[in-house]
Amino acid sequence: MAESPKIFLLLAQTLHNKSALWAFILGAATVLGFAPFSLFFVPIVTCAFLFYILHAQTAKKVFATSFAFSFGLLITGTSWIYVSLHDFGGMHPALATLATVILSATFALPPAIIQALLARFTHSEKLRLLAVLPVGLALSDWCRGWFLTGFPWLSIGYSQIPMSPFANYASVLGIYGVTLACAFCSGGLAYLFKNLCATQQKLSLKTTLKRGATLPVLVIALSIALGIPEWTQQISNKTTSVSLLQGNISQDVKWSPEWLEKTMMTYLDMIIQEKSDLILLPETAIPLLENNVPNWYWDALKNHAKTNNLHILLGIPEKSDEGQFYNSVIQVDGQDEQRYRKHHLVPFGDYFPMRPITSGLLNYLKIPMSNFSHGPKVQ
Repeated sequence: MAESPKIFLLLAQTLHNKSALWAFILGAATVLGFAPFSLFFVPIVTCAFLFYILHAQTAKKVFATSFAFSFGLLITGTSWIYVSLHDFGGMHPALATLATVILSATFALPPAIIQALLARFTHSEKLRLLAVLPVGLALSDWCRGWFLTGFPWLSIGYSQIPMSPFANYASVLGIYGVTLACAFCSGGLAYLFKNLCATQQKLSLKTTLKRGATLPVLVIALSIALGIPEWTQQISNKTTSVSLLQGNISQDVKWSPEWLEKTMMTYLDMIIQEKSDLILLPETAIPLLENNVPNWYWDALKNHAKTNNLHILLGIPEKSDEGQFYNSVIQVDGQDEQRYRKHHLVPFGDYFPMRPITSGLLNYLKIPMSNFSHGPKVQ
């Protein structure tokens, strides 16, 4: 038997002391795995350390530690919520901060509950590291995608697209399958770290490394194998050209009346120059209700689409006959008009949660908030 290197013992002791604080820091650091940083390996490492902290904890401590990790991830990665509320919604800084904290805390609850429940009924530390905690992480991401209408941002799987060796799982298992693959890899690394941190190793260092690396290697090998088959097939020799237009209209002036004409003309000029089969504009590219857009503008779009036999997908807010507002996409092709009303809305961005309860307070505080309605699930 050999003694563990002191650096592993010191790191292990540090992680166990004030574990909730370290979990929060690890969660915040996980953001580095997402764009624009795109350091896809960071979530693998942070989740491995999280699993190591969790593997021997009681269910009560698992709840607190998991909550701290998820809260750190969300409060750091969703700072745009504050920008949406304060900069564009006009909300007081203190209230915008409070709303962002409440949103992050609310969606940090499902991971904490799931991991705590799994820990309550699983006592084997090895089983926790190699199976239970990884499965719990994948379930947590999935649950957050539909809990309270869903908030799927910052799912671990998204950090792996497109450069990670785990990205190939997306073709077969979807984004939550990618999360599960990452979690199994993290579980294997956590198991390796646990054995390296043992005061007296029962196994040689070589055997410890071999056993700890087995699961991550298998997961990566399977991902490489999944990348070999062609999962999609071309059904026609015909190609479709697509143009994605971005007017680069600054968000702080986008909804300003003084910028309305310039914004509309910017996109019209860009559209007229394009001859692609499909032209796509951003969400709410035209900052004006559909029925308030001048007829000559619609005519110009329809004429261009009809003359060049192309389709334009235009992001624009819409008001229905019943007085409801929708975040919509309208197809313009010079013939038929089709539309899609956004169903999966962003809390505090597209709508304010629990509006029937909070509308009085918002009106009293004079907080101007966008409040789109959910479009039908099937359209």
